[in-house]
Amino acid sequence: MEEIKTVIFSERTAYEKDKEALIKLLDSITIPPITKNRIDLSGNIIVPERENIIGRIGRTCNFGLVRGRATGYCLSRHSKKWPKVYKAIFDFGNHVCPVGMDVTSATLNYGVKAKKHVDSFNVGDSVIVGIGEYEGGKLRVYEGGNDCESYTSYNIRDSPLMFNGAKLAHETEDFTGSRYTIIYYSQRPKKLPWTSDITVAGTATTSTLTTHSIV
Repeated sequence: MEEIKTVIFSERTAYEKDKEALIKLLDSITIPPITKNRIDLSGNIIVPERENIIGRIGRTCNFGLVRGRATGYCLSRHSKKWPKVYKAIFDFGNHVCPVGMDVTSATLNYGVKAKKHVDSFNVGDSVIVGIGEYEGGKLRVYEGGNDCESYTSYNIRDSPLMFNGAKLAHETEDFTGSRYTIIYYSQRPKKLPWTSDITVAGTATTSTLTTHSIV
């Protein structure tokens, strides 16, 4: 059974204060565009990149643990390039992640309109939150994988949502404005006791919205 939960802040005032500081920091960097698929002369995908999963609209990068083809599991290059951003994003996760959640990684998106997809390498539940000045941009969460057609739309702006993104497909609805989303999750393989040098303790609680049985 897969549950979709809303996340309840332990300290809303502290969340708002840290959110404004984080947005100011994020506005000072240039998040890279989504990595495009490598294609041949006939338009066939030779190497599937991030575009193949979430589409080509927007900018994105990862912090914490990542899974590379050549390197295996390692600290992301953007964590090393922007250590202050890395720390700020993981510290912000203490507001939006529930107590006891295993977090090894965070994905930062800006202006991303994700197509329907699942996050196949994520382990367990993820938490996503939208921040910034924008309208629309609800998250459609389907009751199953990519073949499922039934969904519910959730407003994630300052309203974190928790669900298993590896099992429940999801996509972004149209929006206008400056929209950041941050996804907190684990990519911890069962046999790898990898721990980030910056941890997310989590202070939030959750309330179940709906439950789905995945076949």
